[in-house]
Amino acid sequence: MSSKILVITLLLLSVSLCFQPSEGNRRYPNRRLSHPCCTKVSTADVSKIVVGNTYQKQPAENSCVEAIILNTQEGQVCVDPKAHWVKNFISNMEQQ
Repeated sequence: MSSKILVITLLLLSVSLCFQPSEGNRRYPNRRLSHPCCTKVSTADVSKIVVGNTYQKQPAENSCVEAIILNTQEGQVCVDPKAHWVKNFISNMEQQ
C-alpha cells in the first residue's frame, strides 16, 4: 500500500513541476529574480509611454541579453540599446 502512495506522490510532484508558470513575454524583465533579466528586447518605440526620466542598462551575461530597461505606464520594458530611437531617447534624457 505504501508503494502506491509513493508512486502517486511522485506522479503529482512531477505533474506540478511541469505546470510551473512560464516567463510570459520575455521583453519584460523576469520579476522572480533579485534583479531584472531581459532575455529578449523590443525595437518598438515606447518612448511615448515612458514614465520618469530614469533607465537601467543591462549587460549581456548568462541568459540575460544586452538591454535598456525603461519604466512605462504598463511596467518595465526591455528595449534594444542599438535601436535608433533608443539612442536618441537616452541622449535626450541625459541632457535634461
